[in-house]
Amino acid sequence: MAVAGFSFPYRVDVLQRTRNFKDLEPDVLEALIESAKTYAVKAGQALFRAGEPFGNVVYILYAGHMRQRWQSGDEQDVPLGDVLALANYLDRAPHGSTAQAVTDCALLGLTSSALQHLERDHAALFNCLHHIIARKLRARNPARDVNRGALAQPVRHVMTTPIATCAPLLTLRDGLSMMQERRIGSLVVTGHDNKWIGLLTHASLAEAMLLHQAKPDDPILHAMQRPPAVEPETPLWQVQELQQQHKAKYVVVADQGMPIGMVSQTDILSTLITSPGTLLPHIGQAQSTRELAGLKARLAEEAAEIREANHWARSSVRFLSETHLAIQRRAIDLTLREMAPDRAPLPFAIFIMGSGGRKEMLLDPDQDNGLIIADDPKAHEPDVQAWFQHFGERLNLQLAEVGYRLCLGDIMVRNPQYRHTLAAWKQQIDAMVDRPTEE
Repeated sequence: MAVAGFSFPYRVDVLQRTRNFKDLEPDVLEALIESAKTYAVKAGQALFRAGEPFGNVVYILYAGHMRQRWQSGDEQDVPLGDVLALANYLDRAPHGSTAQAVTDCALLGLTSSALQHLERDHAALFNCLHHIIARKLRARNPARDVNRGALAQPVRHVMTTPIATCAPLLTLRDGLSMMQERRIGSLVVTGHDNKWIGLLTHASLAEAMLLHQAKPDDPILHAMQRPPAVEPETPLWQVQELQQQHKAKYVVVADQGMPIGMVSQTDILSTLITSPGTLLPHIGQAQSTRELAGLKARLAEEAAEIREANHWARSSVRFLSETHLAIQRRAIDLTLREMAPDRAPLPFAIFIMGSGGRKEMLLDPDQDNGLIIADDPKAHEPDVQAWFQHFGERLNLQLAEVGYRLCLGDIMVRNPQYRHTLAAWKQQIDAMVDRPTEE
């Protein structure tokens, strides 16, 4: 077992001589040492054992000889400077190996929260740690390349640039006005040296005013977030993992502290689903329901590829949902094309409910859709209603032919109960909110 509080003169130059940390600047290593606790493990004792729950601490071997043994029977020496339990920090799973001291060992230990703060404040350390985990994964399973395909490209290829910046003393009112005028969702806050110090978003502004009683004339400092930051050459798979760990929608791209771009979860998802070899480019070119059905049949195989390439289940579900929605949009286009020249008598919109509305569709979702007709005096005329009834019946049939099962509860466009004007939908939703039922 590890004994915390072990007294030992930890030095930056020792870490700099190790493979993992040789490229980090002294100030980054000093911050790492200052954030860590010290641990000692006596010869013959285990730091952790296979099957034990993750103890919320990541260890760095500083001195001594340690061996790591997996349940498969494989084992290897742990080099100085190696990071232990890093994979568990990423996925929170129980330990998959046993780390045992051959001689007395000294280690640095970082709690998950301390490591998250270090990664957030030091992009170079974030890159270093994720290079370590990639190297470990390739060593343990050479057949699996965790940084291949679309997610292997550097973030600079995907980031949004240029970005809007502001000073920290700008008022919340002016910050909101700037975002509204430019139709953007965030402002990067920069200091006097033009280095980024935070991020203002609609969400952080609302939280500051509603939960912390911030006033419109308070400076942006009262509402800004401190999201993670990465360097321009950071591969997208590392950015994605950082977003997952910190539950961050945005990541700032900075070059030596200077903000040069922004990347969101949506940016990465768009890169995945539009990359060469995915279905999306073919969906928009499909000319029949048979073609769409063939594309939908390939979803299972493609979802497995996406899952293997980026190893985040949530991203795979989002990918599936976005692809399902693209197929359904194309089915709508084909239905309208088949009904031409009998054009829609009024503007309308189709919306998806259930798992599709939540973007949680898996491989075989059924149909849950409704239709909103523009508010217009003609909306209730018999010929207008007849057109939308005919359209709904044909659309639901087309979707069924593509592979989307008809809803057993008939929650579909063809059902007049799910086909209303905008005003009627508002009234119905208000009634549901005012008088909720068990259903």
